Amino acid sequence: MKNLRMAPLFGASIITLAALLTACGGGGGGGGGSTPPVGGGTPAPPAATPTPSPTPTPGGTGQLVIGSTPLANDKVVFTCGCSGDGGMITTDANGNYTISGTAPSVLNPNQTYTPNGHNLMIVGYSGGTQVWTMMFLGDSPATNLNLSNAPTNASANVSDTASTAAALYIYYAAGTETSGGDHTFDWFNFNNIIAFAQHLRSSPDAHEQTLLNDITAAQTAGISLYPGFTPQWNGDPSDGVNAKITADVKQIVADGTAGDSTLPLPCSAPNACPGAPTP
Repeated sequence: MKNLRMAPLFGASIITLAALLTACGGGGGGGGGSTPPVGGGTPAPPAATPTPSPTPTPGGTGQLVIGSTPLANDKVVFTCGCSGDGGMITTDANGNYTISGTAPSVLNPNQTYTPNGHNLMIVGYSGGTQVWTMMFLGDSPATNLNLSNAPTNASANVSDTASTAAALYIYYAAGTETSGGDHTFDWFNFNNIIAFAQHLRSSPDAHEQTLLNDITAAQTAGISLYPGFTPQWNGDPSDGVNAKITADVKQIVADGTAGDSTLPLPCSAPNACPGAPTP
């Protein structure tokens, strides 16, 4: 009799438990499921991670020639003059060169040279003589400048006698006309150097014409062009000072802007030139 009375109670307990499970969302044949977002709708996809833009890399190209003859497979040194060091590279068969931050150091060939300044001196060495030019190294090739006939066109960066003369003057003036013994070429406004090179092509004065003529004669004879002193970054240790070129450049320095209003003069400090190009 006791067992018969307990059966309804057990059945009622099961019904009550089932009701509780249903009220709590448990049970059922759906197996649960994800809770929809507040307000309903489809969950938003995860935000996309932005792709960083590539960082521009400084670098530049050009061509070195003497007259119409390219410096084929010859040594080239580029330097900001910020220290005694420079980068050593080589031209191809057509005299083309490329400047980058992976060039071997002149003083420590097992290391690379990265210029700390923007005004670069570029010297090519061939058969005992040299050809010179300069480049303004921007933060990317799009802002580079050079001393060619079309300085805003990087592909037209070709050396000539005028670029050599302008570069020789800056090299000498940076070492003798600036304070503190700092030979960096950033003492000068590169826009002024461009104007000076253009003036040397179009209407040089008598002393400047003498320098241009002596450069041509020295290159023809295979003689070094260094005015006044040789640098630590000399790409050919056998190349020494040229007394005639030194006298020519000294005369142009002495003439000053009274002799040529386009003559570049040192600014108050490196990288402190009003109106200088923007890297």
